[in-house]
Amino acid sequence: MFIVKFMGILDILTGIALLLFNYGLVSGRFMTSFMAYLILKGVMFKGDLASFIDILIVLYILLMFIYPITILTVIVVLYLFQKGLFSMLS
Repeated sequence: MFIVKFMGILDILTGIALLLFNYGLVSGRFMTSFMAYLILKGVMFKGDLASFIDILIVLYILLMFIYPITILTVIVVLYLFQKGLFSMLS
């Protein structure tokens, strides 16, 4: 149960970092740690739709290094927030 809540906190922190990265307030090096977390979680729970979406989020973060899309960033951040919140409440 601790792992689920810990991953929920990390999902929320990833959403916050992604929002800050969109506006240039955190560096790309900082984001790579969250990308590694999402890849690890996506591989660890492969076969699940949420894990597939985690991998897609990593690909989107890579795209953000070239061209950030604010509305898509907001959608991804809201997804990570609700996923983290549901993990915290479970």
